[in-house]
Amino acid sequence: MGIETTLSNLVGQSQNYQFRVKESDLWQEDPWVLDLKVLSSRALIHRLFEFSHQFLIEHVFGAELAFAVTDLEYRHLAPTPLGSAITVRLTVDYTLRNHVYFQFVAFDEHEEIANGRISRVVLSKDFIGRNIQHKLL
Repeated sequence: MGIETTLSNLVGQSQNYQFRVKESDLWQEDPWVLDLKVLSSRALIHRLFEFSHQFLIEHVFGAELAFAVTDLEYRHLAPTPLGSAITVRLTVDYTLRNHVYFQFVAFDEHEEIANGRISRVVLSKDFIGRNIQHKLL
């Protein structure tokens, strides 16, 4: 089974991921909000990168494959305090060749806090290596 078929079989599949907001996840870019102790967009985006990578690791089998982020559409809708439990639901919306397009929604215990889309491309280590070698010449 080729990679395109493997990826197309993922369409419609969803996975929930959970984490608790910790100190390292807090909004720190603006000093005047430090005392509010709320989840930063940076931290939630980092988790989206981790979760979409983990989804592909669990569902796509192959030697030496990489799953690079190619696009992110992100809306942060509501603040979330330190200690909150966050649930992120990733769903494969569609695939195109070696690209996987996810939708996501994130909730805390009270409401939806973020949503959007993230896409990843599946690449071989050899392909990445050839492109790097070409740039080094």
